[in-house]
Parts: sequence; C-alpha cells; structure tokens
Amino acid sequence: MTLCQVNVTFKVESDVVKSNFKRANQNYMRRFWLLIILYVVFCCAGPFLLVFLTEPSKWVYAGIALLNAIPIPFIFFVMGRYLLETDEYTRAKQARAMLTGGAVVLSFAAIWGFLELYQVLPSFWSFLHVPIFFGSYGVAYGLRSRANN
Repeated sequence: MTLCQVNVTFKVESDVVKSNFKRANQNYMRRFWLLIILYVVFCCAGPFLLVFLTEPSKWVYAGIALLNAIPIPFIFFVMGRYLLETDEYTRAKQARAMLTGGAVVLSFAAIWGFLELYQVLPSFWSFLHVPIFFGSYGVAYGLRSRANN
C-alpha cells in the first residue's frame, strides 16, 4: 500500500464520519425541537381546555396531565439516541452536560425537599424539575462549549 492509497482511505473515512455526524445532529435537532414544541403546546392547551369544560371529572384532569407529560420520556429517548449516533467528542460533551443538569436538579430537589419536610419552605411543584433540568443542561453545555473554544 502506497502513501497515496493510505491518504485516500483516511480521507474517505473522514468524510463518512463527518456525514454521519451531520446526519445525527440534524436528526437530533429535528426530533428534539419537535418534541419540545409538542410539550409547550400541550402545556398551554391543558389549562385552555379546562376553561371550556364545566365540572370536568378526575379522568379529564388525569388525561390532560398525562398529555402534558407524554413528550418528556421521548425527549430523553431522543437525547440518548443522539449519544449513540454521534462522535466521541460530542458524546462526552453531551454526557457531561446531562450529568451536570441531573446533579443540579437532584441537588435542588433534595435541598428543597428537606427544607419542605421541616416546614421552612412551601411545597414545590415537582413538574418544574423538567425545565430546571433542561435549563441547567443548556447552561452547562454552553459553558463547556465556550470553555473549549
């Protein structure tokens, strides 16, 4: 094998990796933002629907609550799938940001929970942990990306 053949082989493999990374990134963005939009629409539609219903039953409340929550596990599925489809560098950045987001949410939940237990703070709506996670995940990802540049 000559030097020219080796260089061509690496170039082709590099192009394939770039193509796969680009496709994985496009798929992730498309799926992620579609689910985020659905989440926001469902969260806004729930209270709006209740305005038009007179004396809804508990089943209606449960259905609306579940409708609001349905996109959340799919968002995490899409994030996990992205980790499998992307390159090692992006995978490491994403994993660190997810761990940071999870650490922030769990620490917040534990601290608030103990303060709530001892009646220092009022009860906290647990569904707000989702936006807290995504906010801290986004900040952690942005700070890591900025630090690497």
